[in-house]
Order: sequence, then structure tokens, then C-alpha cells
Amino acid sequence: MDQEILEIRGKYCDELTTLGEQKEKKFNELRDFALENQNALFSIKRSLSTKYGNFGFRSGKSRFSLSPFQNWNSITAMLKEILPQYVRIKYSPAKDKLLQDRNMNEVNKFFPVLGLSVVQNENSFIDLNK
Repeated sequence: MDQEILEIRGKYCDELTTLGEQKEKKFNELRDFALENQNALFSIKRSLSTKYGNFGFRSGKSRFSLSPFQNWNSITAMLKEILPQYVRIKYSPAKDKLLQDRNMNEVNKFFPVLGLSVVQNENSFIDLNK
């Protein structure tokens, strides 16, 4: 049985390789199209449905991006003075609390001083119908 499967795979190996490369190329083209038209197509809904499948964007988890001249130790030291409620007992930044309250003006006004910015990655996806 395994031998028969290997023979069939060998027989269609070139065709499978070609089709795989074509599929990869078309997926890249679709991803590029989605990125170029992100504001027009995905401003309200994060995905589009077609008769062939769905494609769009998924938002990643919010996280902090440090400025090049900052590290978490210096940020912790500044947070102790500026926003002590966002420093844990073991003196590490309460990143989850900072992210949760990032839209509060009394918190986010210190982000530039601390060298923090909130970033959220987006990943494109394609789900084919079967």
C-alpha cells in the first residue's frame, strides 16, 4: 500500500510542485491586494467572503513597543514615581494594567515620557471553502 502511494506521488511530483508554487504566488497576490486596499475594503468588516472562501485581517494581541533608548528597568523606575499603581510589588511594570488603561488620558500622556508606544500587529488570512 505504502509503495503504491509513493509511486503515485512520484508520478505527479512535478505537477504537485508546480501547482503548489502557483498557489503560493496567488495567495501572495491576494495578500498584497488586501494590504493595498485595506482601508477601502476592510474599514467596517475585517474580512470578505467569496464563493471560494474568506480573506481579511485578524488583529494581534496588543503589546508595548519600546523606543530604542528605553528598557523595562528604566521604565519601571519612572513608573514608580509617576504611576506607582502600575508597578507590581516585585517592581516590574504592570503591562496588562497599562494596556487596559491605555486610553485613559492620565495614563497615556506619560507613554512618550516613558518611551512606550502601543502596537498591534495584523495578520492576513485566507480560508478556502472545501
